[in-house]
Amino acid sequence: MKKILSLVIAAIMLLACVSCGSSDLVAIKENGKMVIGYTLYEPMNYYDEDGETLIGFDIALCAKLGVEPVFQIIDWDMKETELKSGNIDAIWNGLTVTEERKENIGPDVEIIPHTNRVVRLIELEVPSREERIVLWTQYLTQFGLGLDAVMLGSKYKFSPAEIHHAAKLLRAEADDNGMLPEQDILRILGTILPPMIGKGSIEPPHPIYSLESLVLPEQTKHTISQICGHVRYSHQVYDTWNLESRFAYGKAVSVLLCGPPGTGKTMTAHILSSELGLPLYHVNLSQIVDKYVGETEKHLEEIFTNAERSNIILFFDEADSVFSKRSDVTDAKD
Repeated sequence: MKKILSLVIAAIMLLACVSCGSSDLVAIKENGKMVIGYTLYEPMNYYDEDGETLIGFDIALCAKLGVEPVFQIIDWDMKETELKSGNIDAIWNGLTVTEERKENIGPDVEIIPHTNRVVRLIELEVPSREERIVLWTQYLTQFGLGLDAVMLGSKYKFSPAEIHHAAKLLRAEADDNGMLPEQDILRILGTILPPMIGKGSIEPPHPIYSLESLVLPEQTKHTISQICGHVRYSHQVYDTWNLESRFAYGKAVSVLLCGPPGTGKTMTAHILSSELGLPLYHVNLSQIVDKYVGETEKHLEEIFTNAERSNIILFFDEADSVFSKRSDVTDAKD
């Protein structure tokens, strides 16, 4: 997966000032401040080294006018209304102005070009596990958090901007020692992960489930414990011991639970979710299986792609109906 990062947003990134006639500028200067409506959208929010103070074109414009910039978070879907009503004096420079938006904003609003430089785009790979751990280590130190960078970097496939934003959210709810309960960490970071939509239901980890709850032979319980260890210590095995280069594929964890009804298959899935602190996504097979050739495979590919980014455990109940041996195909509906 790749992300497109705009290093220099040219010509399309503009600042919109309400009724920018001379009277409006006079009013802004008389008040001594310019209220700038913005939204939290990294990496378009530029912060100073302290990680708290917004910087950028808006600051430079206010300095030129000799007024104080006042940043106010607004409902981004209502930005034109906020501007027209006078609740804000300007929309922050992250606004991409299109012909439709120009029409919505109206003729009384002046569009001030941000810059006239050339747009340069660079494709960046999603950070590797090792790179994510380095980023987490940096931001946890910056925000005074005592959390496990290895665990966070291994478990959550965040971009650099998302890691920075996550660290700020965690700091807001952390105690004086920079610590949070595991359930709070899961809840906070879950707000950053993209949602799994359709074809199933998601359940958070249930702390009431544990390995001790299972009535199984010790060897079977030991196997389940090893499965959890495979996920927990993937960084040590693949990165520290440098074994990732030897495995081109097959590094994901797949578990096949089989047995008569009532033997604990579903409960074991919930225990894995609880032990690893990962949500369990119960796939609805009725929305997966399709009578036409190729459609079931498309649905499965969509689920696995979303799951890789959403950091969840996929649970296929009655999986033999989906992953059974291919049957003979004699017609398009087989």
